[in-house]
Amino acid sequence: MATVSIAIPRGAGLIARLKRKMHPKAYIQSETGARWVFPFAPRETEHGGDADEWSVLPRSGRKPLVRRNGAGLRTLQFSFLVASSAYDGTVEGTITNLRTVVGNADKVLFSLGVLERGWWRVTDLQVSPLARQEGTNQVTRANVSIQLVEAFDVRPKIGRTATRPKPKPPAKTKPKATSPSYRYVTVRRGDTLWDFAVKYLGTGLRWKEIAKLNGVRDPKKLQVGKRLRIPPK
Repeated sequence: MATVSIAIPRGAGLIARLKRKMHPKAYIQSETGARWVFPFAPRETEHGGDADEWSVLPRSGRKPLVRRNGAGLRTLQFSFLVASSAYDGTVEGTITNLRTVVGNADKVLFSLGVLERGWWRVTDLQVSPLARQEGTNQVTRANVSIQLVEAFDVRPKIGRTATRPKPKPPAKTKPKATSPSYRYVTVRRGDTLWDFAVKYLGTGLRWKEIAKLNGVRDPKKLQVGKRLRIPPK
């Protein structure tokens, strides 16, 4: 959690007097819960947008008409000093944390007083460095200005719309089983199942497949002239 510290001159008596006059702490918090705390509440804030919004309609040769558009959006802006409690300490990390909280599309909750309390949209964030470290040029003091507009988000009510029924998916058809294609060989004198397996299947170890497919019980007694089926390769 980042904290803004206001530079205070040394002196116990002055610090004691400042503590007695200290305002309640204020903070800015995003919708996601990220919070940035002020140790001192901003003393001056500028408000606007309380009046209704109007538009002027010109008329040829006659006075223009004034038409009420609706209620206006409240606006808020204020400035504050960011400084480190340590001598010549950098505040760039503190400013980065502030940018993380307010520098996105989330609404922010600004808690200060009754007039400022509520949800806002950050429309502008300006950082004006006032002092820098020697040698590193890191910011040690800066003046920050924030502008906000009332977050008035209304979600319109949308009625149900007629929807077309989803088309039924086409019926799945089972692929037709295709019978394996066999080759046929005729047994000649001296042929063996091992030879057929080597020639047509690439390895003699598959001779048992040929025997099983053709119902050969004794591979040593092949009938000359018999046609054998060879399984697919």
